Amino acid sequence: MPEATPKQQEEATYANMSLSSAAVDGSGAISKTYTCDGKGASPPLEWRGVPTGTDELVVFVSNFAPVEGELFFDWAVAGIDPKSSGLEAGNLPPGAVVGKNSEAKIGYSLCPQGPSGETYVVTVYALENASGAKRGFDPAALRERALDLSKTAGLLSFSYSG
Repeated sequence: MPEATPKQQEEATYANMSLSSAAVDGSGAISKTYTCDGKGASPPLEWRGVPTGTDELVVFVSNFAPVEGELFFDWAVAGIDPKSSGLEAGNLPPGAVVGKNSEAKIGYSLCPQGPSGETYVVTVYALENASGAKRGFDPAALRERALDLSKTAGLLSFSYSG
């Protein structure tokens, strides 16, 4: 595999923020409370290491494996104050806006398809400039912008099998 060019290295986003959730147990599984088999509430998230100069945080929850060749978004939130240290379960802070998920609904929905369950990835991006996202934004488009506007991210993966 070829090495990244110096320009690619300079423009890369690095997963150097800490991201965790009390909803994920020691085996890496999320509690059913945060799925369609439970209350369907968004999970609590905590992060550390937001760099100075960050203007906005954005969070995406997506399936680890693409669905029909596309990244499948279960939740997308923008407009999060960079001074915050996380999100409470089922609540959003003032100013935060939610985008459409891949089911074309505005909001959080974690409902695995199939009997074997799924693996999910939560990503928080620290944006150097505000995204300007509005309620119902397209998560795929904002993720592309986040990759361009961010040099810092946090990652958390978890699974759910019902």
